[in-house]
Amino acid sequence: MAKDPAVLFYTQDFLVGTITMNYEERGKYITLLCLQHQKGKLTEKDLKKIITDEDIEVLDKFPLHSDGFYYNERMYEEGNKRKNYTESRRNNRKGKTSVNNKNDLSTSYVKLMENENEDVNVNVNDNTNEDVIESSITSNMINRLVDKFINISDRFKFQSFLHEVKDYGGWDNFLELYSKGDTSIKKNFTNQLNQYNNGIFQNKQY
Repeated sequence: MAKDPAVLFYTQDFLVGTITMNYEERGKYITLLCLQHQKGKLTEKDLKKIITDEDIEVLDKFPLHSDGFYYNERMYEEGNKRKNYTESRRNNRKGKTSVNNKNDLSTSYVKLMENENEDVNVNVNDNTNEDVIESSITSNMINRLVDKFINISDRFKFQSFLHEVKDYGGWDNFLELYSKGDTSIKKNFTNQLNQYNNGIFQNKQY
């Protein structure tokens, strides 16, 4: 089966997530996103062909995972959503050859596409960037960033974290997503953030 040539691309999410990048960094970022979509996951060799050690903000978008590959979690999930949707449409069409069935299929297809477009409109046109960001963040993405936060050991890793947390709507929104209103978690994380700001780096588990 041929590789799917397309994937849903949320323009506002992209603009929010790259607001601190310059145009060269954005170009490298979108190139890697496209490459990942075509390959599924990226190798270190793939990354080195496009970015340098100075492209920290771009590299942060493609963390190394336990399987040994680098990939952007949002692109990975959107690709899977598209794949599952396409397969469900294909399966629904198998064995249905009558004219009536074809008409029914066309109707169902239109309704599903309308629903999908409504989802896109909700994601893109919500009143705040925080709503847009929250709709696209998964628990795995949050837990990965939490793990990165509690394992900061130097100023370089701290700055890398600060860059990445912007994609989650900033520190306050990220903390709200993780803590789910738990004030003790908020307090502990805020205290740790203040220590990092003061140059005190130590691993701390919560």
